[in-house]
Amino acid sequence: MLDCCAHGDGVAQKASHDVYRDGSQGPSGDSVTNLRAAGRPGVGSVALMVGVDVGGSHIAAGLFDGREFIRRHHVAFAPGSVREDVVEAVAEASSRVTPRQSRLPVGVGMPGVTSADGVVLLAPNLSLWDFPMQARLRDLGLSAHVINDANAAALAEWHSGAGRGARSLICVTVGTGVGAGIVLDGQVLFGACGRGGEIGHMLVMPGGPECGCGTHGCLEALASGQAIARMGRQACSGGDPVLLRLCSDDPRTLDAKMVFEAARAGSRAASQIVEQAAMWLGIALANVVSVVDPEVIIVGGGVALSGEEFLDAVSRSMEASALCRIRMPAVVRAHHGTDAGLLGAAVFAGLSSGVLRGKED
Repeated sequence: MLDCCAHGDGVAQKASHDVYRDGSQGPSGDSVTNLRAAGRPGVGSVALMVGVDVGGSHIAAGLFDGREFIRRHHVAFAPGSVREDVVEAVAEASSRVTPRQSRLPVGVGMPGVTSADGVVLLAPNLSLWDFPMQARLRDLGLSAHVINDANAAALAEWHSGAGRGARSLICVTVGTGVGAGIVLDGQVLFGACGRGGEIGHMLVMPGGPECGCGTHGCLEALASGQAIARMGRQACSGGDPVLLRLCSDDPRTLDAKMVFEAARAGSRAASQIVEQAAMWLGIALANVVSVVDPEVIIVGGGVALSGEEFLDAVSRSMEASALCRIRMPAVVRAHHGTDAGLLGAAVFAGLSSGVLRGKED
């Protein structure tokens, strides 16, 4: 196992910390013996795997025993101008939770389009294009398995979350953007080049608002948190009193959470925005159901946390747009929340290496 002590320029070590399952703090690199002495399973008594979740501003790592994380590490992360900064930061985070003298499978959840062989084809926020992330990590000695973060979230929900017991599911994350992972017959749908599940860039309104990808009318430009906030700011310019009160008369500070709050407080403009976002998401999901026909649709992310009313509106829109409205999949809230990417990365490592053979009992 790599004992990596080098720190890339993008790692802010002052913000890092290690936490055990019971919440206690501990030094990095504890041996298997020390983990056993603390009442935690070691390599000899249970299969272990590591999950790493790479975000735009942080990296999280966790040591997973098949049921729960027995150790975690978090570190602030600001990508540098050198691609290898990301590689070094991931290797460092992994080493913080891996017992010494052990070589465990490491799953790495990456934002952006990622192929089945661990090449990050496109991750603008990390300045990565066609970058062999998995191969670079293996060059450093890690038994690495790289996966897109939305696919990781889908695996987490399939393994032990809202999709437990299902053979097929779609897990949609609606936050700043819109992403999705698809599991069919217990397998992640990567697609030929890693674009499987990228429903955020499904064209649903030709000629609509411009998306960050440059296309006009993508789902992400109509139903994401950023889209909801943008429409809320436009409503502020029309003088909506509830929205203006919530943002203290400064529309620049308005976010999606405020729009949902305004809708609950009786703002007609905010309610229309929420209904529109739910309508577009429902239309997109109806299209996906026609192609994939999943057992369940799981919705996570900050927007999904806004309340059952939003999920109900999405479900109504989906059914109204569906080819066949009989036996439509249920639309349910994600179970694992912000842990989904980290857990899914660990599960992916376990499944890819044979450490895990299926779902949690």
